[in-house]
Parts: sequence; structure tokens; C-alpha cells
Amino acid sequence: MWSYFSADSTGRFFKDFVPRLHAYFVETINKLVDWCPSKIRRNYEGTAFTSITINFGPRMVSLPHRDWANLSWGWCSISPLGDFDPEKGGHLVLWDLRLVIQFPPGSSITIPSDSNIPISSGEMRYSIAQYSASGLFRWVDNGCYDFILNMYDFIFTFHFTNLLNNMP
Repeated sequence: MWSYFSADSTGRFFKDFVPRLHAYFVETINKLVDWCPSKIRRNYEGTAFTSITINFGPRMVSLPHRDWANLSWGWCSISPLGDFDPEKGGHLVLWDLRLVIQFPPGSSITIPSDSNIPISSGEMRYSIAQYSASGLFRWVDNGCYDFILNMYDFIFTFHFTNLLNNMP
């Protein structure tokens, strides 16, 4: 059975179950868009996530992993799509909780991290993952200011000015 993805339902779940975290994500993406509206835009209106990955399969499997580049205490949203039997494969694996959950096409979950088990041959599984990289939160929390780049500019300008001032 083919399924459809509802971005609205993943956003509502995130907002309802972890409202302060959701608000932090939304505040961050709003500040990013306000900082540079000509170059930064949302993936779709109302999203709290800055990034989206569409895995086109046709037999998409997510191996056990940690999303080290994401906000360590942040969440991501996963939605499987395709034509597969959720009783035989495609289960969501929550390693820390030691849970394996049926994860049928068209369902969505918002969690810290995940993986899933393979599906049967001849079946198709795709997925949509939404997340936000931790570097974007650091950037915004520092006033959209890159300390390293600005320190380099300061040192270069300081040395160049001293060089010019000390020329005979």
C-alpha cells in the first residue's frame, strides 16, 4: 500500500510533546531566515526543522547510528513511505530503549535517533527524515556571529595596520 507524508502531523506531534524544544527549533529557524532572507528559506511553511533528507530507496535501510552533527538533545522526524509489509520488515529500532516497533508506510515519529530493519525482496521502502544541525543553533545562539572568522579578521587587520603604521 502506498502512503502519503503529512508534514503537518509531524510538526504537531513535536510541538505537543516537547513544546519548549519545538519552540527553540522554531525560534532558531526564524532567526536564521530573518538574518538572511534572500538566501535562507524554510523547506516548507511551518516546519521547525532546518534540514530534510528524502531517501529514494528503493529498499532504504537505516543502519544503527548516532546523529552526531545534530543538536545532541534535539529530535528528528522520520516518515517511511512505500509498498512493504510492516509486519515482516521496515520496523523502527530504538536501540537505547531496546525496542523494535512496527513502522508502517505513512506513519511518522519524532525521536532523538533511530534505525530500521530490512524489508523483504521485491518490496519498496523510502523515507523522509527531518532534522537540524547543531552548528546552526550555535551560530544563532552567538548572534549569527562566527567567532573564528571574526578573530581572524581582527588579527589580520591588527597586524596589517601595525605593519602600515611602522613603515618608514
